[in-house]
Amino acid sequence: MKGKYQAAFILPKGAREKLGEDGWEFETSNRLPLEFKECLIDSLGLSFLSEKLGVEIYSGFELEVSFFYDVDQQIEFVHIKVYGDGWPSTLSVIRDLKLAGAWELFVPDKKAE
Repeated sequence: MKGKYQAAFILPKGAREKLGEDGWEFETSNRLPLEFKECLIDSLGLSFLSEKLGVEIYSGFELEVSFFYDVDQQIEFVHIKVYGDGWPSTLSVIRDLKLAGAWELFVPDKKAE
């Protein structure tokens, strides 16, 4: 997918966000539970797209979701790109997820979200 999109990240609770030269960076020793991935894939209707350099990319309708892994194959964070008008409904689905583990939704430059 190409073009303008809105971004959000799913992070382990308490992660520190920092905008670096290469984009957003997150500092935490915590990881997201692996069950989180399957639940997110099912809830958003995602299909596998590709995998490269420790990142799995899935796509859905006007949506791209990337799972970033550490060297131990644990999920460090999830990057979400929403194209088109699906932003409110995508955020609603994510916020309604009932999962074990502490996680939070980080939306850059969207303090009112």
